[in-house]
Amino acid sequence: MHEPWTNDDQQLIEKLMDKYMNVQAVELNILTFENTTQEPKEDLSEYLMRLRRLVKEAYDGENQPELDKRVAWKFVSGVQDKRITKKLMEAGWMLDRRHAKPLEELLKLAEVTKQTDDAVAILDKEKHGGPLTLSFMTMQHRWPHLVARTQTDGVTAAKLTPETAHGRRDHNSL
Repeated sequence: MHEPWTNDDQQLIEKLMDKYMNVQAVELNILTFENTTQEPKEDLSEYLMRLRRLVKEAYDGENQPELDKRVAWKFVSGVQDKRITKKLMEAGWMLDRRHAKPLEELLKLAEVTKQTDDAVAILDKEKHGGPLTLSFMTMQHRWPHLVARTQTDGVTAAKLTPETAHGRRDHNSL
């Protein structure tokens, strides 16, 4: 049987161990969040959702604007495509010193930048490397705002053109 003071010591040791283990877990969560970057096959919205989950684990107890600012910075700095990072930096990812732009706004800007860059890359490939054939459905699904549709002999075709790449549609096309 333990003496009463021994029980107190044992309880104190257990409390210290719990505190030490919790501090290590928090430190690990912070390191995990701070070292996070977009995975190669991860799309932008999945990356943003993962950051939102990780920041809550790492910085539990901070106010939402501070968490959003941390997520916004990691999103901007951790995106794989550095053209997107550049565009987000040029557009300004913060409203002021204490607040980031809404995360949905940053995600939308990043997705539009990616779609536009992808469309321009296809146009360049078509211009320099010969024709590139994609199905109408694929083009319409990937770049609905960039596809010009035409109909001849009952067959609908789509083509990415410099005009549609800049957001101008041929109003005579169907």
